[in-house]
Amino acid sequence: MRTKTFIAFLSLGLAAIAAIRSSAQIGEGGENIILGRPTDDSIVVHVLAETGTDVFVEYGEASGRYGNRTDVTESSLDGTAEVVLKDLDANTAYFYRIHYRAVDDLESHVGEEHSFWTQRSKGSTFSFGVQGDSHPERLRQMYSPDLYARTMERVAGDRPDLYFMLGDDFSISNQLPNYFQGDRSTLTQNFVDDIYINQRRFLGIMANSTALFPVNGNHEEARRSLLGTPLHDASIFAGRARNRYFPVPTPDDFYTGNPEPVDGIGLLGDYFAFEWGDALFISLDPYWHSPRVTEPIGGMGTGSASLGQQPSANVGGMGVGMGMGQGIKPWAEIADDWAALTRPTGNLWHSTIGDVQYEWLKRALEESDARYKFVFTHHVLGVGRGGIERATRYEWGGYTDEGVWEFNKERPHWELPIHQLMVKHDVTIFFQAHDHIFVRQELDGIIYQSVPNPADDTYTARNRNAYLSGDALDNSGYLNVLVSPEQVKVDYIRSYLPEHELGGRKHGEIAYSYLVD
Repeated sequence: MRTKTFIAFLSLGLAAIAAIRSSAQIGEGGENIILGRPTDDSIVVHVLAETGTDVFVEYGEASGRYGNRTDVTESSLDGTAEVVLKDLDANTAYFYRIHYRAVDDLESHVGEEHSFWTQRSKGSTFSFGVQGDSHPERLRQMYSPDLYARTMERVAGDRPDLYFMLGDDFSISNQLPNYFQGDRSTLTQNFVDDIYINQRRFLGIMANSTALFPVNGNHEEARRSLLGTPLHDASIFAGRARNRYFPVPTPDDFYTGNPEPVDGIGLLGDYFAFEWGDALFISLDPYWHSPRVTEPIGGMGTGSASLGQQPSANVGGMGVGMGMGQGIKPWAEIADDWAALTRPTGNLWHSTIGDVQYEWLKRALEESDARYKFVFTHHVLGVGRGGIERATRYEWGGYTDEGVWEFNKERPHWELPIHQLMVKHDVTIFFQAHDHIFVRQELDGIIYQSVPNPADDTYTARNRNAYLSGDALDNSGYLNVLVSPEQVKVDYIRSYLPEHELGGRKHGEIAYSYLVD
């Protein structure tokens, strides 16, 4: 289907994921733009468009006045066009709009005006946002597309410089059992691409004026431990889709991070660090660097063959309309193999950021003189539930679950466990997702902040029993963090559907707020 505007995607949930690519435009002008990789003198304008669409950007330092324009970029076969704005001034607000012309279209079209900031200088005041675990595959369980869109509209109103999404936003886990059986129709590159494209329907609401930073979670299945197994392609598909549809940071003069390319993907952009204003931002990834499976995967509970059931074509509600592939094996014939591959190792020392990432983290903390330091990852250890309850364990804190100190034996080349390293270098806040709940805790002067789900219309305090201390609140919403030279202010902004604004509930209200000097 040809259109004169950008391809966009209906919020149907993943039960109808196969129909996404043929869906209609969204928004006035139909733009689908994600900003990424901002620096002191550049930014990426990442556009989703019909294949072969010509795109250029005009921009300037005043609204409605565009003294600069880029060269024309033609969208690629995957429907993306990456336009880089260069030679910008640092600590400056820019206004921009896109021009585009689809194939066989005699007329060009102009998009709406948007804006962004280049790297803030020290002493500046700015804000950033954080969310976790949108889980679009869990439609009617903890995911409402209408509520997600409403949350993103509220974020857009805040106009943060940066926005971090902490994983489990591009889930493919529930398709793995059928894929393992031999049903290749359940997991293809196009299928995974569509999951990443579907997120742009929502993230584009605010990321046309806010630089986006996606972080891998466990359900993305971007895991090194799957390489060389019958689930090898799952990790490759996920890595490719992430790089195709989101401008993730990779090492350059501004960002530090993972320098090692992966066959079939290229640079992962899975961990990175940069400074903005008076703050250092660090994102970690334990999943690509763990050599063994340390938690159940594939939506199959414990991963054990004792579950006694064959996965269906609709595991987790994601495979509707996919059917069962040709040559699929009876589950009884492969249950033991599945269990052997996916059963978690009992040794949580196997959950790791790895030596290379650890040394990079250590350097990033040591070399920064930023007043505030923020660390992001999907979860403490990458496995389990809880915040500071897990921060004393394994490579994060040095002790086993039984309280035995094994750090020096298991990590002989590391200076300190991760938590102690963060304490030494005065990390301000550690942000994590995974548990689908807002919880603020503190350990050794570091705030451990679990972030809420932005789309959960059940408004549930999930996994509350995993937290033995701290202030906990129900879903749904996101965090808005205001950074000034004097202090950091963290606000938990609640999200409600209009029909749920009852009993004092109000969409956009601040449910919890605190200051850090």
